[in-house]
Amino acid sequence: MAQPDPTPLQAPTDAHLRQLAAATLAETHNPGWPYGGGGPAVWSDCIDGALGGPAGKYCAAVHPDTLTALLDELTMLRGDGNALRVQQLQQALEHRSLELDSAQRRIAELESERTADGFGLQSLTAQGGVATLTTVPTTEQARELVLTMSLACGRMLDDGQAPNYVEFEVSPANARGYVVHVRRAEGPSPHTLRCDAEARAEAAEARIAELEQRVNELAAQRNPDDEVLVEGSWFHPADLPRILGNYMRGSDEDARKWKDAAVALHTANARIAELEQVTQYATARAVAAESKLDAERAEYAGWRPPAQVIENPEELAPLPVDAVIRTDLGGVARRVAGGWEGVGHSDTYPSEDVDLPVTVLWRPEVNRG
Repeated sequence: MAQPDPTPLQAPTDAHLRQLAAATLAETHNPGWPYGGGGPAVWSDCIDGALGGPAGKYCAAVHPDTLTALLDELTMLRGDGNALRVQQLQQALEHRSLELDSAQRRIAELESERTADGFGLQSLTAQGGVATLTTVPTTEQARELVLTMSLACGRMLDDGQAPNYVEFEVSPANARGYVVHVRRAEGPSPHTLRCDAEARAEAAEARIAELEQRVNELAAQRNPDDEVLVEGSWFHPADLPRILGNYMRGSDEDARKWKDAAVALHTANARIAELEQVTQYATARAVAAESKLDAERAEYAGWRPPAQVIENPEELAPLPVDAVIRTDLGGVARRVAGGWEGVGHSDTYPSEDVDLPVTVLWRPEVNRG
């Protein structure tokens, strides 16, 4: 080891020495050699050697300048090490962030696949404001799917996107399709709307028939010899000289007759003109009502009352007379005053002998509407 500089320097603290001991392997010397236990060298904590006693004490002898340089290098290395560590952590965090993004996308895909598998979804397309959903669900899945779509249609009613009802079509493969209507419980049903439209159309048709009959009656009462009426006038101008001449040359009786005839003609023309206006108005109203009725008939052409399945006697008892039911065995019966009558024979049996469950095929208060 080189001869230390005899210039005395400020010795580093014990903490610095401990840092040096942790970072370097200093040369060790006997405290009594070669400095005799003194001198300007810096001494760290001595450690016990294998020999024991004062001669066994060995310490690390380092010059103060060497120690300062080593500490500065240690600080620099630690700073570079921290920067490197930060860089490594940043890279690790970026890599972890990419892994998490990929995992989240996969989770979303798995959730979509789970939902699609749960409902048996095959495809979903939207064109022209109509969404088409193709599925292969089981019975339970189909029930859940219809319930979900019904709730979605109910939200459309709550949001004001539809005034009365929302409908969607369910078409099983190789089978007849069905149209499902979703409406508010207190709102009018499609059946009620159809009945109201038909009632208005029937009233308009009856009014038109009444007016046409009245016009035909007035036309039958007119005298062919007095065909002097034209549109917009009480009599034809060419007949004026003849009517005035007969009036002036006639007797008082003739004058009275002509006067009465003139009054009758005036009244008849007024009535006919009024009837023509009413007929035109009624015809326009009837055409509009017929167009609206045709549109509503087309709209509700595929509507049928939902089938009702009865599974207990309490629901079977209120069915009215003429209601028709079908049992699971295929038997069909009609409700009569004394109970039930099998279709095809006249045997009557009470309600307690009906094998439940049954399907209601006909309800007079619904199907006759």
